[in-house]
Amino acid sequence: MKFWIVFFSMFLIFGVSAQSWKDSLVDARKYYNNKEFGKAFQKYNNLLKVLPKDIDLSEEIAQAAYKAEQYKAAEEVYKNKLKEKNYKPKAGSYHNLGNTQMKQENYEAAVDAYKNALRINPNDEETRYNLSEAIRRLKKQQSQQNQEQKDKDNEKKENKDQNKQNENKNKEEEKEEEETKDSNEEGSSISDNSVDKILDNLSKQEAKTKQKNQEKKKSKGVSSTGKDW
Repeated sequence: MKFWIVFFSMFLIFGVSAQSWKDSLVDARKYYNNKEFGKAFQKYNNLLKVLPKDIDLSEEIAQAAYKAEQYKAAEEVYKNKLKEKNYKPKAGSYHNLGNTQMKQENYEAAVDAYKNALRINPNDEETRYNLSEAIRRLKKQQSQQNQEQKDKDNEKKENKDQNKQNENKNKEEEKEEEETKDSNEEGSSISDNSVDKILDNLSKQEAKTKQKNQEKKKSKGVSSTGKDW
């Protein structure tokens, strides 16, 4: 009796669980068909938590993510799918993987994905067109990156040259200041010497003048009283 009770309880639990994920799948697909891709992607994400392991909805989930513009999430789904041991790679999976990488401007990876798709299905014209477009965008991207790097290098060089010019200018200004300082000191020294010479000459001239005056007085015979004898 206990066995049947346990068995019946487990049956009910698994039955409810199965019905729950199936209902969620119906809702997810409904949102997707109504082009409510954000809600569809959210439903699929929640569905993964209760989805049985033997049920593979990776393609649906990746498509919902792509349509919801969750390109990185879609890329991861395709990558994981292609890494599975028992999974035989399909051209469509590589093609879709390339599309998610194109949306993220990862053109180099997109080129590789499209090439893998064409190795499996060489006659896929859409993939061939996408490959040529990815190559064109990759070359443009690389050209822009090279130009940006050149601009950065030129800017660094210009800054280096400008710094060198400023350094040379500062050195020249310092040199001029030193020369001006030396010139001022020399001029001050010359001025002081000139003043000393002038004062010395004036003293000598004054002494000579006094001596001449005294000699003139003696030659005239002027007495100390101021009268002639």
